[in-house]
Amino acid sequence: MLFALVFLALSLWRPEPFPEGLWRVTLAYGGAALVLLVVRWIAGRRPRTHKAFRSRHTPEPDKEGMVLILVLVLLGVMAALILHLQQSAYIGRQADARLLQQTRVRAALQDEGLRRIQALADAPEHRFHHAEQAWAETIEIERPDGITTISRITDLNRYLDVNNLYLPDDFPGPNLTETALIEAMTHAADFTPIERIEAIRDWIDPDDEGIRETAYYMNLTPPYEAPNTWMHTWHEFNWIAGFEPSYFEIKPLYRVGRAFEANIVDLITVIPGPRRRPIPVNINTADLTLLASLGGSGFEELARFIQLRRAEQPFETLDTLLARVDESLFALMRPFLSVSSSHFLVEVQAIESPRRARLRALLTLDEEGEIRIRQWVIQ
Repeated sequence: MLFALVFLALSLWRPEPFPEGLWRVTLAYGGAALVLLVVRWIAGRRPRTHKAFRSRHTPEPDKEGMVLILVLVLLGVMAALILHLQQSAYIGRQADARLLQQTRVRAALQDEGLRRIQALADAPEHRFHHAEQAWAETIEIERPDGITTISRITDLNRYLDVNNLYLPDDFPGPNLTETALIEAMTHAADFTPIERIEAIRDWIDPDDEGIRETAYYMNLTPPYEAPNTWMHTWHEFNWIAGFEPSYFEIKPLYRVGRAFEANIVDLITVIPGPRRRPIPVNINTADLTLLASLGGSGFEELARFIQLRRAEQPFETLDTLLARVDESLFALMRPFLSVSSSHFLVEVQAIESPRRARLRALLTLDEEGEIRIRQWVIQ
């Protein structure tokens, strides 16, 4: 009864709502005390008129032992129940604390993601984009609530999108994506890229006329079908013939024989979604190796000019290149080049030990600064 009163006093003293588990402990102690009082009351109702009567009705020793055993069993059951309730209350408090922390971390994650997206939309200039603009910074913030957020925005137009391999038949002009991919993969030390490129094309084009179409994959174990639509994620490379995870590993860079000038993950990307024209490469942000790959063999001189020129001042129009490249070649390349970016990847981490959450958001941006969120994934 004393313990029940102590827990009841704590419940009245605590400023926040009393945990349900401790209410159960209070009731358990109170119930045990009542049971003991009832047992004591029953034992005290024995006749007490005179000594002879008590002698005739005094319980035998074995009956007294049974009563004692019953009381001890009841005490044991009550003690086990109290321990179970205390343990349940502790586990419940721990679960509530984890859920609260997870909720706080996710809220901080989304707040920072939305803040970075708004900062990109509010950028003063969208006619051209370059790596020195404020939105391109990686930002780490230690919040007053103890949560640390790390965020960055990646310009996806700095890469060559492999989904450009298939363009509708009504696209005017040749598709230069295959030539650029051959050069890019060769710079990344893949000296037999054509079969892999054909496998990507068969994976995304709508027909079944290639070598690596559904008929090929159905003969594998386990069998599966080629989707015949644009790729959604990098993980799809694991299902395309000729690719395996080691192909995308970061490798040491060398210049001997022009091999290993770049890693393939620094040159290509996967931007999901249909398109009637290619998603262009932003010459203000693209890697030098990719720039040299865009025009095929012999394009290195123009790539170096772009790199030097944008270091002084970013390109505001593609027309600046006209003096450096043949007009007919420039007309073919123009749909594949840009000075601005339309696709961005926002990545945010929110950390409060031991909790960690990640956000990946794929955005599209038009020239007026209007942003559409195409993917929003929290892990």
